[in-house]
Amino acid sequence: MNNFDLIGKRIAITGGAGVLGAALAKGFADAGASVAVLDLAEDKATVLAKELGDGHIGGVATKKRTEREVMLHHF
Repeated sequence: MNNFDLIGKRIAITGGAGVLGAALAKGFADAGASVAVLDLAEDKATVLAKELGDGHIGGVATKKRTEREVMLHHF
């Protein structure tokens, strides 16, 4: 039984290519959320998002984007 259902939710993880961020991204994806893996290490964030599967994005490496911009342009 899964008490942590995030189906249909969108979550942005900053620092997502790091150890803790990657673990959170995987957990949220497993719970059904669409995850945006955000990190200054763009290549690592992109690789992790691909590992999570369809419906996830990674590689947004700028500090100038707002959460709204990320969600509107990538989901």
